[in-house]
Amino acid sequence: SDEAPAMRQKPTETNVSFTFVASNEKIVINIDEDPATIEGCTLNFTVRDVRDENGNYSVPAVWSAFVNRKELAWDEDELTIKQEVKDESSVTATIVNKSGTQQMWSLSGLPSWLTASSEYGTTNPLAQSKVTFTVSPATPIGKYQETIYLKSNNGIETPLTLNVTVTGDVPEWSVNYNDYEFSMNVIARAEILNIPVDDEDDIVAAFIGEECRGVAHPAYSARYDSYYVTMDIYANDASKKDVTFRIYDASTGTLYPEVKATLSNVEETISFEPLALKGSYATPYVLNALDKMEQSINLKAGWNWISLNVVADDMTLGSVFEKIADDVVIIKDQQSYAQYEEGEWDGDLFEDEDLSNATMYAVKMNADRQLRLVGTRVDNSSKPITVSYGWNWIGYYGRQVASVTDAMADISPVTGDILKGQNGVTYYDGYEWAGSLIMMEPGVGYVMKSESAADRSFGYPAASLAQNRAPKNSKSDTSYQYAFNAIDFRAYSSNAVMTAKVMNGNVPMANVEIGVFSGDECRTVAITNAEGIAYLTIPGDDVTELSFKVAQNGVITDITDKVVYENNAIFGSPKNPYILMMGTTGVMDIMNGESEGSIYDLQGRKIDDTLNPSGLNKGIFIINGQKKAIR
Repeated sequence: SDEAPAMRQKPTETNVSFTFVASNEKIVINIDEDPATIEGCTLNFTVRDVRDENGNYSVPAVWSAFVNRKELAWDEDELTIKQEVKDESSVTATIVNKSGTQQMWSLSGLPSWLTASSEYGTTNPLAQSKVTFTVSPATPIGKYQETIYLKSNNGIETPLTLNVTVTGDVPEWSVNYNDYEFSMNVIARAEILNIPVDDEDDIVAAFIGEECRGVAHPAYSARYDSYYVTMDIYANDASKKDVTFRIYDASTGTLYPEVKATLSNVEETISFEPLALKGSYATPYVLNALDKMEQSINLKAGWNWISLNVVADDMTLGSVFEKIADDVVIIKDQQSYAQYEEGEWDGDLFEDEDLSNATMYAVKMNADRQLRLVGTRVDNSSKPITVSYGWNWIGYYGRQVASVTDAMADISPVTGDILKGQNGVTYYDGYEWAGSLIMMEPGVGYVMKSESAADRSFGYPAASLAQNRAPKNSKSDTSYQYAFNAIDFRAYSSNAVMTAKVMNGNVPMANVEIGVFSGDECRTVAITNAEGIAYLTIPGDDVTELSFKVAQNGVITDITDKVVYENNAIFGSPKNPYILMMGTTGVMDIMNGESEGSIYDLQGRKIDDTLNPSGLNKGIFIINGQKKAIR
C-alpha cells in the first residue's frame, strides 16, 4: 500500500520548575508551579548521578505521576436539559468539597441564555453546595453543549458539561395504518437546501392532497455511511395519486412545505402504487426541501397582534387571509383598516395592496383559526423597519425567538424607549431592557415608543446573537394560583403600561399580587419582584377609571389610588415607578371616631397618644387623619 499508517503525535514536554532536598536515602522534590498549571498533567521524573558509598554512579531512576489535586469537584460530569421553546427549565448541580479546609469558588463560562442561582460562594470542609442552572425561555430552538468551569482557591478549574436541547412546535404528523388497505415504500435521502440531513430528530412526511399518509425520521446506515428515510405510505385507493412531501428541520423549528423528488439527478413525481418499492439504498430518491418556508399563526377569538415573517408570492390581503376570511371581523394597521363582509374586503387597507413584513397588524377574529402562509424567508437588508418619535406598530420577522436585547440590537436603543406586546412590556433604561416582556416571537406584533427625535431604521438578526447576558426581567410563574381572575387580553385591541411599586410604609412588598380593575372587571394581574416592582400591561379601548387591589397570603387589600385608562398611556417607569401604598385605607377606617392627636403607623397600629410627633422615628405615619413623613 502507498498509504502510511496513522501516527500518533508525540506529546509536548515542558520543563517544570522545582527544588529538592536530599537526606540519607530520601529525596524530597517540591514542584514550584502554580497548581492550576500542572493540574491534570503527567509529570515525568528522572533522578541521576546518585553515588553509592564507593562513589559509583547509579542507574537513573525514572517514574511518572499524574497530578490530581482538585479539592473541589462536581458530583456529576455531565447534565442534560430538554425543554420546549418559550418554556423555562432548570437543573441542579452539586459542588463537593473533598478537602479539610473551607473552599471559596466561582463559576465561569456561562452562556447568555443560562443563569446560575449562585456564581460564587463558599463550601465548608467535606460538605456540598447546590447550584441551580436555569435555561432562559428566550433560548432559540437548537442543540447546545456548554462547559461550565468551577474555580477553587488554588485556581484549578473543573469542567461541567451541560447539554441543552430546545425543541420547537413539532408538527402533529401521524398515520394510523389500520385505517388503510394498501401501502407502498419509499427509500430516500433527505436534504434541506441541497445539504444532506443527518439529524434523527428531523421529520419527513408524505401527503396525498392535504392528508398525511406517511411519517419517518432519518436513520443512519453503517453499511452505506449515510442517513436514509425509509417510509411506509398508505392509501385506500389503488389508483395512482401524486404523493407530496414536507420536511421539518428540528434544529431550527422550520417547516419546509415544498420538496423536490429526484432519482439519479432526474426530477420525478412519486405516485402511489400498492406494494411498490420506490428507490433503494444503492439508488435512493433524493427529497430536497426548497427555499420555501411555512409560517403558521394560531389566531384566537378576539384581538390578535400578528406579524408575517415569510414573503409569499402574493402578499395581498385577500390572498393571505383567503382561507380564514369568513371568521375575520376586522384587520387594521396603525393608519388603516379593512373589514370582510359579504365575500369582499372593504376599508382603507385595500385588497390590492401588499401586506408588509415590517408592520404589526391587529386582527379581530370571530373564532379560533390557523393562518398558514408559504413563502421565502425575509431578507433583512431589504426589509428595514423605520420608527419615528412616538408610537410605532412594528412586525417581528425573525425566524426564531430571541431576547429583546438580541432582537433589538441593531436599533441602538436610547433611554426611555418602550417595547410592548399584547401581554408584556419592557423599558430601556440606558443600560438594558427591563420589564415583563423578555423575548420577541415569530408571528407576533409589537408596539414601540421611540424617544429619539430622529427616525431610526433597523433589521432583525438572521440568527440569535447569543452574546449578551439575558436581561433579568420578571416572569410570571405559570404554576402560581392567582387570587384575581384577569380577562383574556385579546378582548381589547389596545393597552396601556404601568411600572408599579407596592409599598407598605417604607418596606417594598415582594411577591405580592397586583390586580388592576375597571369596575368589577379585572384587566390584568402581576406579581411583584424582590424590589416590590411589577410590570403591568393593561388591555383596554375606552377611557375608564382603574382601581387596584393587592393580594398577600390570602388577604386582599384595596388601594386608594386610582388612574384613568387611555390607550398607550404610560404610568411610571423602572427608575420612577408608580407607588401603590398599602395599609392607608385600613388605617383611615380605624381612625374614625378617634380623638385628635391620634397617631398610627401604616400597618394600622396605634402609637402612644402622649407621644409628640417630633419624637417619632423616621417614617410615614397617620397623624390626625393625615399621612405625614417624619424625616
